[in-house]
Amino acid sequence: MFATISEPEAELCPLWIKKFNRELIRTLSFSDHETFDHPVACLLVVSSKDKEPISKFADLFNLWAQLKDGSDADNSWSTYKAHGLHNHEGTCFLNMDDLNEIKDFMQDFASNHIIPYMEQKIRVLNQQVATTRKGFRNQIKNLWWRKRDDVPEAANGPMYTFTSIESQIRVLSDYAFMLRDYELALSNYRLLSTDYKLDKAWKRFAGVQEMSGLCYFMLDQSRKDAEYCMENAFTTYLRIGSSGQRNATRCGLWWAEMLKTRGQHREASTVYFRISNEKQHAVRAYRNALFVYKQNPWSYINNHVHFNVGRWYGVLGIFDVAIKHLLEVIACSHQSLTTQSMFLNDFFHFVQSTGEKFDVYKLQLPVFNMSSLRVVNEDHRTYASNADVDVNESIWQELEEELIPSSSVVRTNWLDTQPKSSPFRNNKACVCVAGEAVKLNVELKNPLQISVNVSGISLICQLSTNLNASGGETGALTTAAEEDIASTKPSISTFESDGNNFTVSKLDIVLGGGETKRVSISSH
Repeated sequence: MFATISEPEAELCPLWIKKFNRELIRTLSFSDHETFDHPVACLLVVSSKDKEPISKFADLFNLWAQLKDGSDADNSWSTYKAHGLHNHEGTCFLNMDDLNEIKDFMQDFASNHIIPYMEQKIRVLNQQVATTRKGFRNQIKNLWWRKRDDVPEAANGPMYTFTSIESQIRVLSDYAFMLRDYELALSNYRLLSTDYKLDKAWKRFAGVQEMSGLCYFMLDQSRKDAEYCMENAFTTYLRIGSSGQRNATRCGLWWAEMLKTRGQHREASTVYFRISNEKQHAVRAYRNALFVYKQNPWSYINNHVHFNVGRWYGVLGIFDVAIKHLLEVIACSHQSLTTQSMFLNDFFHFVQSTGEKFDVYKLQLPVFNMSSLRVVNEDHRTYASNADVDVNESIWQELEEELIPSSSVVRTNWLDTQPKSSPFRNNKACVCVAGEAVKLNVELKNPLQISVNVSGISLICQLSTNLNASGGETGALTTAAEEDIASTKPSISTFESDGNNFTVSKLDIVLGGGETKRVSISSH
């Protein structure tokens, strides 16, 4: 039988998940920083056939237990095990009527006794908290009393007795949460959060942060605040160490369920990865997705996969591979401003984390428009200002058309008989003497929506005595680039300028979001 999409998610959940959740909650019961499992009432049961039931109730409070030392060779229970019971008749079971009567009794007991007691307890505690802790004067007094920077930080923070005001506020908060008064519970959880943070009681601080996130979720007020509280609780539990590991697992499971309820399944999967701490498995899963979407034109999913592969490699400390994958998404013009900032910040973080000077090849930021590339020699110099470089090309084209004769003019000498397609035409047009400047004009475009500061733009020049070295050099550059792109590590520029024979200029520019500029770089 195959499960359909219309089935509830609870039916699709494996049974072992449910058993694991129940066992996890059981192992975290009666914790020292929570009061949910503290008994609210104690039910004493005496048989109606007893002649003195009142005395039996009193006897129930006087219980004794005898502890048998296991190191003693004499086993006092051996005789009972050997003979056993002679009566093997089975006992009577409770029928359905008995079970229904017990159910009705417990419902009546809870609604008429337990809940009214909890409500009365909430009113009393709320009055005490309002008298001692709420108000501007009480808050200033509390902060002044707790301001102890020289106190050494303990592993589990200071100890709080059950009668302390902090423990009573926690009881008030948990009672209010159980009775679904989430606003009252949230206000007291936030009050406790400040106290525990000042006292450096991190496990208790994580506990109230966890409950604050659940209150925000139940009130459906602020998703951002709910996720912030759950993030604080999760990271604080992990920072405590082994004593908070299971609490962190419980917090993560609740956090994931919150996200799944809102339809944020992608964020929920991230929480699951953090709970399991299987970072390498996460990398393998994302790398498999690369092959699935490799030929897919869906740019958003490709950016998502490459970014997460790079991010998880960075978490594992493999920064070179992380940079390689982030280079695939660094110039994504279709993403939002927030996403572009996130990509760029992570890229800069991983580059700085390498701890060395890193020249990254294939960095498409800014984007060079190679079709606009122009090489200008000193003999083509013009006496114009730098602002004329940014003039629209159509204006210069109109002036040029007025100076160049039309094609209908009859050729008058042998110079005009030279075909334009000849490989020897103007083959020495780029020759310049030593000391003359060579300029390169090119357009730079910022594909992002955020401003980018580009500094130290300069030419890489090499001096060669071979007149036909241009073709060979081009082939060498292409081969080196292909090898770098195909390698596992990010491509690193290995082309160094010949500083002894050339003097190059350096340019610093600022490109706004989506801005295109034409720059001029010179060398002589």
